[in-house]
Amino acid sequence: MKTHNTKSLRSVAALIAAVGFGFMLTGCTVFTGGGGKPVAWDLELTANTDVTITRLDVIGINLLEKQQQWDSRSVDEYWSTPNNPLRAGAERLTFKVIGRKIELLDKNDQPLKADPTITGTGTSTVRISRKHPLWNTWLKNKNDEGLVLIGSFPIDKPRKPDLRKITVPLYRGCWTKGQPLRIEIQNEGFYNKTIPSDDRMRILQRTGFGS
Repeated sequence: MKTHNTKSLRSVAALIAAVGFGFMLTGCTVFTGGGGKPVAWDLELTANTDVTITRLDVIGINLLEKQQQWDSRSVDEYWSTPNNPLRAGAERLTFKVIGRKIELLDKNDQPLKADPTITGTGTSTVRISRKHPLWNTWLKNKNDEGLVLIGSFPIDKPRKPDLRKITVPLYRGCWTKGQPLRIEIQNEGFYNKTIPSDDRMRILQRTGFGS
């Protein structure tokens, strides 16, 4: 009887281990070891363009949202859909870019007064502090693992991949410690200028988030 119980316990333990390993391989769980835990960063946006971008959203997303809602979502569809529920329900920051100046907007795309955790509005570079309240919403309430930046760039034939939408992972070990996430806004889209860490590719492969 004792031998039978021991074998049963071993079988259950093996099954649990196998299931856990399967989740790790498919990226269904957040990898929190080896510097992979998502954290808040200072986010720096720099406008290096003369085109007018009427709306630019910064949105926190988790792995499931990335795979099911964002990877296949076209930029034109996002902006052209009337009362787009994906945008309406997003916890986001919104900006506009005119004459190389970045302005903060509210949820209704109207000018917003200065926010103490966002500096540089009205200039070519704004910085969203890692102390901004939205980080708490993104990381603690929604378990977000990255940001998606999507802009209404006035382009007839976007590049492939479409640079008007990019995702930026938030895992602790992806980027150089003490440095902000740096995103440059150019005529055709976004460019991630953040300094990567040596462990970046390993962490992204383990998490399944990519980008």
